[in-house]
Parts: sequence; structure tokens; C-alpha cells
Amino acid sequence: MGIRALFVAKAKSASTGIKGDAIPSAAQSSGSVGVFITPQSIMSFPVASLAVTVTWAVRRKLLGAWGDKPGIPVAASLVIGGLILLASSGDPATKPRSRREWIVAGGVAFFNSLYLAAVTLGLLKP
Repeated sequence: MGIRALFVAKAKSASTGIKGDAIPSAAQSSGSVGVFITPQSIMSFPVASLAVTVTWAVRRKLLGAWGDKPGIPVAASLVIGGLILLASSGDPATKPRSRREWIVAGGVAFFNSLYLAAVTLGLLKP
């Protein structure tokens, strides 16, 4: 199980494995989707927010006052978001195929990265 498997959700086929069995048309598509570059992922990545929070906490401890600047979690969020985007689009089944798909995937990943930064900075309160 590589790192890519953490960010790519594989759909399972409804096939029973018996040749000649009917498969409902809704269950025929077995594809993959990058979980970080979908609109559904905007609120569902606690592991990524933990990574940004830990990165910022370590930098605060190591760099003192300089590590306390709010630009640190923003930069860490963008880097982590970019890495997740690359990992999830490395699978041929989830890779955006057109320029428009790349723009949408990059935009959603950028927004998710900003969400990560906002959570880390404590800007979003329940």
C-alpha cells in the first residue's frame, strides 16, 4: 500500500464473478477518484490538518518567534495540498485528462489547502 492509496478511492464492481450474470448498469463503472481534488473532500481531511498543525508546532519550537508567524501554516498547507494533488493524480484512472479538469482539480486543491491553513490558524470555530 503506497502513499497514493491513501488519497485515491477505488470503486468496486458489483460483479459476482460468474460469467453471464447480469450487472446493474449503475454498478458497471468501476473507477477511481482522487479524494483530495473532489468537492466532497473540502471538509474531510483531518490527517492533512494534523500534518499542518504538527509542522507548525515543530517550527515554532525550533525557530522561536520566527516560527510563530502565520505564513508558516499557510505555506505548509500549500505544500501538503500540492503533494496530495500530485499523489492523487498520479493514478491514471484519477488523473485529470483535459486542461479544464486540471484547472478544476488545482482550484479545489488550492481551496482545500486554504481550509487547512484556516483550521490550523484557528480561524474556523465550531
